[in-house]
Amino acid sequence: MHLRILPALIAILSFLPSLGCRAESAKSLRVEADFNTLVSVVKVYQLNARQLPPPELGQQALITRPDSLFAKARWVQIMDRVQLDPWGKPYRYLAGEGLKNGFGFYSCGPDGKTSSAGNDPDDLNSWTEIDHARYDNVGLRKIALAVGAVASPPESS
Repeated sequence: MHLRILPALIAILSFLPSLGCRAESAKSLRVEADFNTLVSVVKVYQLNARQLPPPELGQQALITRPDSLFAKARWVQIMDRVQLDPWGKPYRYLAGEGLKNGFGFYSCGPDGKTSSAGNDPDDLNSWTEIDHARYDNVGLRKIALAVGAVASPPESS
């Protein structure tokens, strides 16, 4: 009787590591969607104010009119709160030459730290395509092997 349960137990235990992979993959997809939103919001700000938000204010310039804006600049509150990454930290904003559109956003990732303004291996940024393959579904392959399935797991996109 215990031997009949063994394959199911192996399958369940093999599946557990994949939950972490899928959770991280879902977080990277959320970050990508957040970047798209934030980039769009900054473009709206730029259309109204005729300049980019000041880098020292970051997202706050989208919530509260910056004092540095000239008096006749149009400004509209675009956001009501600072956007947080999946790890609960605010996305960081950069402006300057060399960045697509002249600005970008980054997340420091799970460790909440960066030593390179968004270019550490675990950082996610809006100026580089997010590598979803980094979140490999190893657990799904283990399940397929444990239950004797012949089909390979779905490719990550």
